[in-house]
Amino acid sequence: MITIQGFAKLCGCNTQTLRYYDRIGLLKPERVDEWTGYRYYEEEQALQFVKIKNLQQADFSIEEINVNDVLYRLSHATMLSYFRPTSPVGHLVQFVLPTEPCDLTV
Repeated sequence: MITIQGFAKLCGCNTQTLRYYDRIGLLKPERVDEWTGYRYYEEEQALQFVKIKNLQQADFSIEEINVNDVLYRLSHATMLSYFRPTSPVGHLVQFVLPTEPCDLTV
């Protein structure tokens, strides 16, 4: 498991973003220590972070992304993501534009 600071560094964001995503239920940490409140993430959760960022780049608002859990309505194959090779998460994922239309209606 990775601390929130380590996960923020991996994803190229700040800890405030991750705390906000947790608060609104968009990207929950894998575990929160009940005594300290520290948030811990799995490295695989970086893919979900990249999906959020890709949807934002496609002009979806946070509210649209969060409604009915659109992240899980998109197929994993459709949203395998690619950030620029220089991105901190570039080595983890690869972005492929959809070859089929995705039904994102609520």
